[in-house]
Amino acid sequence: MRRVIHHNRSMSDTVDRWVIGDPATLREGDAFLALDLAGHRRALASGVRSVPFHTLLPVGGGTGPAPEVLVEPPTWRGYAFVEVLEWLVTSRLAVPSVSRVEWVAGVKSGATGVRRILAARGWDVAMTKERGRVHFVGTPPSPGAMPSLETFEAEFDGRRLEFASGWGSFSREHVDEGTSLLYEVAAGFGPVPLVVDIGTGYGVLAVALVAGRHARAAVGTEIDSVSLHLAQRNAECAGVALEAAFDDDPRRQPSSELTVCNVPTHADRANAKLLTDGLAARAAMGDVLIVVHASLEQRYRQALATQRTRVRVAKRSSHAVLHLDRR
Repeated sequence: MRRVIHHNRSMSDTVDRWVIGDPATLREGDAFLALDLAGHRRALASGVRSVPFHTLLPVGGGTGPAPEVLVEPPTWRGYAFVEVLEWLVTSRLAVPSVSRVEWVAGVKSGATGVRRILAARGWDVAMTKERGRVHFVGTPPSPGAMPSLETFEAEFDGRRLEFASGWGSFSREHVDEGTSLLYEVAAGFGPVPLVVDIGTGYGVLAVALVAGRHARAAVGTEIDSVSLHLAQRNAECAGVALEAAFDDDPRRQPSSELTVCNVPTHADRANAKLLTDGLAARAAMGDVLIVVHASLEQRYRQALATQRTRVRVAKRSSHAVLHLDRR
C-alpha cells in the first residue's frame, strides 16, 4: 500500500486542461501534475485535482487527455526531464494533432533547450516572446519512445545494485559519502522488520538495506514526487519491498525499530524544524540514525536532543552519524 495524499476528484472526471508548472496559473476544471508536495498542496487548496508525478508516470493512474495542456518545465531538473515531460504530454495528457499545448520557458533559463527538444521530437510550434518568457504553442505529434533513465551501479555488502537517478537528484551519478557512512552504521542495527527512510531521494538507503537483508521492508518518504518515482523504480529493479510516502512529517509514518535520514544540507527553517521534531519523536519507537555534514553536527545535536531523547555520535568522518534513542 502506498501512502500518498489523495487528489479530491475522481480520476474519471473530465479534464479541461492539464497544467505542469506553477499552481498559481490553475483555474476551475484543470488537473495539476504535481512534481513536489508544496505544489500538490497548493493545487488541492485551490480546489483543483492534483496528481503526483510518481503516481502518474508508471501506469497512467486512469487519467485521460485534455483539449489543452500548459507546461512550464523546471529546466533546473535538466533537459532529460523536459524530454520525459514531452513524452508524458504526447502519450498521456494530450491528444496528438488535436490538443492545444503551450510550453513556457524563460528567455535566459531554458527556452533554447526546450525549443531544441520539441523540434527533435517532431513538434511544429508558433513562438512568441513576452516579458522575458518564450511561449511555444502547437499540437503534439504522435508520441515517440519513452526516454531512457540515467543509471549507475553501486556495491553494498558485495552485491551490485543499479540505481536510476538524474532529473535534479542529489548525488545523481554516485552514492554520496554521507549515505555510504549511514548505511555502514544502519546495517549494524539490523535485521529489522521495517526501516523508515525519511527523505529517501532515489531510494539508495532503503533499497540497499532491504537488498542486504538488514530490513525485510522499507518505507521511503519524500517531498519530491519525481524522486519518489525513481525510488520506486530502483526498488522494483532490485526486487525489494518499498512503500512510497509522499509526506513531510516523520511522525505520520508507521512505527519501526529503525529510522534513517540523510538530512538535507539546505532546508528552510520551518521544514528543518518539522524534520528534526519528527525525527526526535520517532526515537520513542526505536533507534533513529541521521547523517549530517560534520560542520553541522553541533547544530543538529542541539536541535534533536530533548528531555526524552538522547543524541550520541555513532560514527564520524567528513560526516557525522547521530544516534537518537530514548533516555
